[in-house]
Amino acid sequence: MVKKSMLFLFLLIGYLAIGQTVDYANSVRFSANKVGNALILNWIPEAGATGYLVKRRIPGSNYKLLANLSGSATSLSDTSIQIGLIYEYEVTRQSATATVTGVMAGGIEVNPIHGRNCVLLVVTSAMDSALVDELATYAADLEMEGWCVKKTIVGEQEAVTSIKGKIKMVYDEGSLRSLVLIGHVPVPYSGLIAPDGHTPDHSGAWPADVYYADMDGVWTDDSVNSTQASGTRNDNVPGDGKFDQSNIPGKVELEIGRIDLSNLPVFNMTEEALMIKYFNKNHHFRSGQLNMPRRGLIQNNFPSFGEAFGRSGVNNFSRMFGSDSVFYLPYKTSLQKDAYLWSYGCGAGNYTGASGIGASSELPAENHLTIFTMLFGSYFGDWDNSNNYLRAVLGSGLTLTNAWAGRPHWYFHHMAIGEPIGYSARITQNNTTEFPGGFGAGAVHIALIGDPTLIQYPFKGIDSLAAEVQDNTVRLHWTRATEEGALGYFVYRKTTGELKFTLLNETISADTTFTDECVNQGKYSYMVRTVKLETTGSGSFYNLSPGKATEVIINLNVSPFVEFTASTNFDKVSLSIKAEDGEITSMDMGDGTIYKAPVPDNHLYMQPGQYTICLTAENKCESLQVCDSIQINLSLPIFDIRVVQPVCHGDKGSLIMEVKEVNAPYQIYWSSGDTTQIIDSLNGGSYTLSVITTTGRTAYYGPYTLTAPEPLGVTLEINGIIDVNEGYIYIKNISGGRPPYAIWWADDTTNHTYLLDDLFAGDFLLRITDSLGCVLDTLVEVPWLMGMVNENIKPGEVHLLYKQDKLKVVCDQIHSDGQMYLFGSDGRVIGIKQFDTAATEVEWDVANLVRGVYVVAIRTGNKMISRTWVR
Repeated sequence: MVKKSMLFLFLLIGYLAIGQTVDYANSVRFSANKVGNALILNWIPEAGATGYLVKRRIPGSNYKLLANLSGSATSLSDTSIQIGLIYEYEVTRQSATATVTGVMAGGIEVNPIHGRNCVLLVVTSAMDSALVDELATYAADLEMEGWCVKKTIVGEQEAVTSIKGKIKMVYDEGSLRSLVLIGHVPVPYSGLIAPDGHTPDHSGAWPADVYYADMDGVWTDDSVNSTQASGTRNDNVPGDGKFDQSNIPGKVELEIGRIDLSNLPVFNMTEEALMIKYFNKNHHFRSGQLNMPRRGLIQNNFPSFGEAFGRSGVNNFSRMFGSDSVFYLPYKTSLQKDAYLWSYGCGAGNYTGASGIGASSELPAENHLTIFTMLFGSYFGDWDNSNNYLRAVLGSGLTLTNAWAGRPHWYFHHMAIGEPIGYSARITQNNTTEFPGGFGAGAVHIALIGDPTLIQYPFKGIDSLAAEVQDNTVRLHWTRATEEGALGYFVYRKTTGELKFTLLNETISADTTFTDECVNQGKYSYMVRTVKLETTGSGSFYNLSPGKATEVIINLNVSPFVEFTASTNFDKVSLSIKAEDGEITSMDMGDGTIYKAPVPDNHLYMQPGQYTICLTAENKCESLQVCDSIQINLSLPIFDIRVVQPVCHGDKGSLIMEVKEVNAPYQIYWSSGDTTQIIDSLNGGSYTLSVITTTGRTAYYGPYTLTAPEPLGVTLEINGIIDVNEGYIYIKNISGGRPPYAIWWADDTTNHTYLLDDLFAGDFLLRITDSLGCVLDTLVEVPWLMGMVNENIKPGEVHLLYKQDKLKVVCDQIHSDGQMYLFGSDGRVIGIKQFDTAATEVEWDVANLVRGVYVVAIRTGNKMISRTWVR
């Protein structure tokens, strides 16, 4: 027995060494550590390397080349990263025979993740009834880690399409990130695949939980027709409820894992008992009560396969713990006595075990001291069968998750920087070309067995949290965390009915007390989480413990109460305001007017239209704004002003208010003092109008200008006479009024000349009319330039007698050289009569003379006298 055991040990050690070699040759063993503000990437050199390409990206963007290094290089210092952010690195080793790529998510002091959105628990009705306490504890644990928790109940015989519909309904509500299938939730099958390479006996439809996590892919059941596999479970024919797709149709949106310990009779325990055991150890781990060594164990029993199945362990464990914490050891025996946070094992398999790794039948007596594991071998990757090895591992020891890793390779490297394992499951399921996936990449069989919400570095937080309430103030105090490296605390709050906690302090608080003031009426949950800086093989990140919570009830309302009504009367708004538990601070009338307290009772709007009024009140805790919309109509009348200008100098003008539309009653006031709509007899000048409505609106109009014309005036040149008709009148200039001008002399409407000559001395009537019909009448005198009256002829001694078209001129005294002249109305001589000493009268025949003004002049010697005669 001893010889056989020693021989097996030597064979196993040799087998492990060969497996290690093939895995290393197909991996890039690199990790990262912080030096100053730089992240240093370090890798283990491999013989034959000719160069290294190092690329970097922000998650979701494209890679950019950082460096092209020689084959002897073993590190790179990245000094251009921003503290607090996650970066993804790709290191490609080049050699003459192969190109090998490894990836890592790293950063320096990556920001803590306070909330992880929502997780949906999809629970069979049987487990929902059997695990009341366990599911309550599980939901509470999730909530204390920043998840919002939702649940849906399904039947164990329910159609997978119906279950998918329930999930999709929750997804459409928003914020859903993760799915946890609890119990034997009906298993979707899909494809015509045999990723373990066993055809035709294992070719057909395999379990495809990704169906539940794909929210927009098209899944059909009308083309695949295969019945070649052993038994009937993998048969896939049109219309049988199993889908056609061998590859995932599109990208998986949700993180998904299955906790299903049904149909495991090897444990001689009921499904309920196994599930209770699982959730108890789940709680034990995630609450920080297990101190698992941060290292990884690998056993690759397929050393001759160039696919290097063990590289799923090498690459991931190097990023998590550093290359010096990755060990090649016997899976089964090592995990019975030594703990490893992660493990990987592969060997020739069947549905209930893997050669050199273990078997389902052995698990009840074993206690695997590993939390996260990966197993690979034939057949058991198709896990929906009795005593299946992939699922059965969750019923033994400390193990909480398992994945069939090898076809394809899995990528858990984001867990080293704080992401849950479901994140890694989703990127692995979606990986077709992003990372080296190998055979089976993108296929429908890729599944996480276990809880997808688990992170790999949970730690214990505070032990107790208490709260004191005084009015609207909550004072929290808690015990100081004993966790080594604890930096301080974050405090969160949510109200009853809210799914997510809200962070209250943006920076880490080292205190063990927290005061939350101005908390409104209601029921609240407070949570405190401890924070520490976690250093891993990928850098460092701020890690949060599970929270400790307490509830309080606030009975007082701290929000100010405010309301107002706005009553409109055309453009006048009357305000009625009510405020309680606060003071009015401002009121925005929506027209650019903002009143500070006190707010007036009324407000006038200058323009019609729709306005939004907002009233703001506040107290020491809160500010509240309420708004309302109003329609404003104009109160002022709509009118035109007609201006009637004065026509001539001395005339009066008028202003007429022509109203087109009357709104509110109004009064008008002219600057002249008038209050009527029509004002006349106005002198020239400027006038304004004010209109005041009954709403108090005053508007000013004008000025309206009345322009009084300048008076007509004339400048004349007059030549007096010495002889009979030497006089003249010349119009030099006409001013005032409005040109053009018309000129008349006396009653002669045909004489428009500016020069009137050959005139006899006397008065001549000049009429000037402008274009508006304004008239200037002026009597122009043409004077004698000698004495006016003969000494021998007295004015009273000349008499004019008119009878029967005869004009008789009688003189009392006439000199012998006397003459008599008859002048027309234009001042020109019509006729001359000679006197003699014997005659005392002269007679004129005036039958042909027109009506008008005539002048009779008598001359004797150097003297002359004249008389006016009107015919």
